[in-house]
Amino acid sequence: MSNEPAEQQSGTLHFLDYWRVIRSRKEIVLAVAILVVLTGTVYTLMLPNIYASTSRISVSEDAPEINPFAPQQSYYSSYNPYFLRTQFEILTSKPILYEVINRLSLRSEWGKAGEKIPRDVAYKILRNSISVFQQRDTSLIVISAKRDNPNGAAKIANEIAEVYRDSRLDIASKDARAAIDKIAEALREQRDRVDVAEQVVEDIRKDLDIAVIGGEGSVDVDNIRLQQLEGDRLAAQRDMVEKEGLLKILDGLDNKGLIERASYITFDQFVMNAIQQLQDIEVQLSSLEADYGINHPEVRRYTLQKETLEETLQTRLQALRNGLETEYLIAKNNFDSLEEILAKVRATNIES
Repeated sequence: MSNEPAEQQSGTLHFLDYWRVIRSRKEIVLAVAILVVLTGTVYTLMLPNIYASTSRISVSEDAPEINPFAPQQSYYSSYNPYFLRTQFEILTSKPILYEVINRLSLRSEWGKAGEKIPRDVAYKILRNSISVFQQRDTSLIVISAKRDNPNGAAKIANEIAEVYRDSRLDIASKDARAAIDKIAEALREQRDRVDVAEQVVEDIRKDLDIAVIGGEGSVDVDNIRLQQLEGDRLAAQRDMVEKEGLLKILDGLDNKGLIERASYITFDQFVMNAIQQLQDIEVQLSSLEADYGINHPEVRRYTLQKETLEETLQTRLQALRNGLETEYLIAKNNFDSLEEILAKVRATNIES
């Protein structure tokens, strides 16, 4: 208890001693402080002025391609956490910055006495002069350029944005041209097939002496009816063959194989939802079995749900198979009827 006042008094004495020293040498202290301030001010004024210019660009992933043959189009795309980071690297990559150097003639501008500096040196100077970062909680990328000339900084920031835009447009244009070339090639192949098929049809028409509407020679009502029946017969045959082929595929699959390929065979919404639920249950069941074993009540409950859902799905698929078989029989009867009618009409035309 008695030592505390002594310690406080000792601290007070030390402070007073320091203060007396400072007061006795206040001219030196003030001179040193003024000298430091003046030195810092002069050094700051002698430094070259550095100007910063920023350019903001909105960056988004390219929209997914549309499949014209898909029954349903999905335009949703999941968030890609690596996309913007990838774009940061692209913006500061050599191809982009080399193009900026060429467009702005920076090698000549930064050279001395009209000489061009090496491209690698210009790249290092430019790379150290720029920074790229993301505007917080947005898809905006900010390109910042620092130079001793405000106009030069603005030109560099804007030119990087333009070169990046042109590079993405060039990539998209190349992809589009490649797709168009593929489509044109497929179109040529289909035209060649059409030409061959037309030649085959023409040969058959000549062999069977079939009249063509709008062709040369006279056309009567019987020939028109014959051609209509021929078209109906071909359509019925195509429908019958399609259903027959699909039915053969279904007959060659067991229950497990039918469930696995159901999503590719039918677009029935109930079947699609049931398959998705079955996949979710299987994932959950495998996780529970690994954690608790096969005798756990929760595992048994999911196993029962899986078996019930498989039975329901098999019943639904069997109903679809039966329906397809009925449609095939109807299409076959329709084709046979048209074949019989067409044979009678041809016989009548020959007799007449």
